[in-house]
Amino acid sequence: MVMAEISVVPVGTGRTGVSFYVARALESVSDTKGLKCHLNAMGTILESEDIRTVLEAAETMIATLHNLGVARVSATLKIDSRLDKQDTAAGKVETVRRHLDA
Repeated sequence: MVMAEISVVPVGTGRTGVSFYVARALESVSDTKGLKCHLNAMGTILESEDIRTVLEAAETMIATLHNLGVARVSATLKIDSRLDKQDTAAGKVETVRRHLDA
């Protein structure tokens, strides 16, 4: 299982808000087979069985912003690739919550 967190930020748009661009980037990968996307306030969690799917999604999201006329995109991609156990983003959060409740 591969989980990643991606944050894409358009640079030099003349706007302080980026929600329009984030929405377009997320839309560009929302129908990708084998990819689950979970939007949060600071980025998007991507989940897949295949790292190539995650990397292609990141490339697509960045290209989408460029196709919207953004000359520069700053992206941060954090990847967690785990072979010993099947887990999900929701499962990881639940594990932490169990420790909080203990």
